Amino acid sequence: SDGDILRGPYRIGKNTEDAHIYRPGHPLAQNILNTVKKKNLDGAEVVFDYSNNPSSISVLKPFIGKSGLMKVTNFTIEALEAEDYVLVSSCDEKGDIVEQDIAKKIFSLAGQIQNNKIAITDNEIRKLDNIEKKEIQKILAESTERNSKYFDDEVDKLDKWSEDKRKGLKAELKDYDDQIAILKKEARLAANLPDKLTIQKKLRDLDKKRDVAWKTYDEEAKQIEKQKDVLIDSVEKKLKQTKEEKTLFTLRWSVI
Repeated sequence: SDGDILRGPYRIGKNTEDAHIYRPGHPLAQNILNTVKKKNLDGAEVVFDYSNNPSSISVLKPFIGKSGLMKVTNFTIEALEAEDYVLVSSCDEKGDIVEQDIAKKIFSLAGQIQNNKIAITDNEIRKLDNIEKKEIQKILAESTERNSKYFDDEVDKLDKWSEDKRKGLKAELKDYDDQIAILKKEARLAANLPDKLTIQKKLRDLDKKRDVAWKTYDEEAKQIEKQKDVLIDSVEKKLKQTKEEKTLFTLRWSVI
């Protein structure tokens, strides 16, 4: 909410001792982004000025004198976690695709709107939609791969933890079995009844402890399986992806 936003100044990067740090996750940035995303913008023609740019951007040099189309979309996925993307789908006047990273860099140039209402043909829209669709398919594949790796990692951690637990319990049971075997041998070799009775009492106590250890082992094994079931059910629910696409704007671009 606006009440969470502290009054400025704001700065990005280092040397921000006398200002608030401005970052994409800051409430002010989120407020601006949400406000901008709600705007309904008409198509426009924008001229980007590379010639007077203060720094050289080598990947943009080949675009000087070129023009094309661009569609900017906000794409969100809700799965294991929320993922938010800004897709910049673009092609030049020949129909050649402009890579996402390069298309985004065009916005680092100063731009001037030449016409704030332009017509874009159905064929041009289809071209941009196809470019966008390929990028979305790539994002979804990467998201699925990440989620799959997350699941594998979580199962591996649970398996390792359960294996360590089982080893510890098995070692405890073996220790009791070894002690019982030794006492039984001593009982057979005992020379008199009082000694035999003393040993049998010790055996009785050890048997009780071993029974408790077996019960604990069985309960721990069931608990481990329950935790694995909880993990599987949780991941299964979260894997039901919900996707949303919102076109922010479409424009004709040129670089001078």
